[in-house]
Amino acid sequence: MSVTIIGALAIVEVALAEAVQDRLRALAGVTPFPVDDPASTSATLSTRLGVLIEAPTLDDGYHLLRHNIETIEGVLAIWPVYAHFGTEINTRLTEQDPPSSSEFPRVPGNSRELEGTLRLGSGQARGNS
Repeated sequence: MSVTIIGALAIVEVALAEAVQDRLRALAGVTPFPVDDPASTSATLSTRLGVLIEAPTLDDGYHLLRHNIETIEGVLAIWPVYAHFGTEINTRLTEQDPPSSSEFPRVPGNSRELEGTLRLGSGQARGNS
């Protein structure tokens, strides 16, 4: 089974920060956490919240971010800053078509697990197999 984890940074109105966190906690697969110390933001109009999103696919996570989180009253802006995604791909490796030594190593069974990590802030992607 694949899972996508997205880390996002949200800027929220201080006056609505608790209500925003309550709404975020009510969404399946969403975990908010404070980034700023509440005492240090009492004189400001906005504060930062971290948001962890767990979804079946990257598209599902992005849809949740843009259509369910970004639209919450009090959320001024939200940016995805990290994404981790995994996909299981079935392959058919036979004795007639073995991979070369420069390709992926042979794995027991007929499946390989591919994982990727995308750090959105740096624009770098990394895939592991």
